Amino acid sequence: MRPIHLTDLDTVVRAVFDLDTTERRRKLDEIIQNADTADRYRKRFKKPHPLYGTGRLGSAVTGEKQSITFCNAHYCACLRDLLERLAAK
Repeated sequence: MRPIHLTDLDTVVRAVFDLDTTERRRKLDEIIQNADTADRYRKRFKKPHPLYGTGRLGSAVTGEKQSITFCNAHYCACLRDLLERLAAK
């Protein structure tokens, strides 16, 4: 996976914001795996992955993202889950 930027973190959190805890964690693992797959594809074929983008975490998000205007407790919980998963990789 490519280096992670703050915009990547926000994009991923917005994508999992409406999910319950179990589903959110499963989806986070999926997004992280997709970003890794896309980065390996990009390195091998010298072009973005057709579904998961360029290997950046934010480009691996598929589907709709919530429009969130401020950071509340639930946003922080989603971000915490994401950071814990990234730290474990």
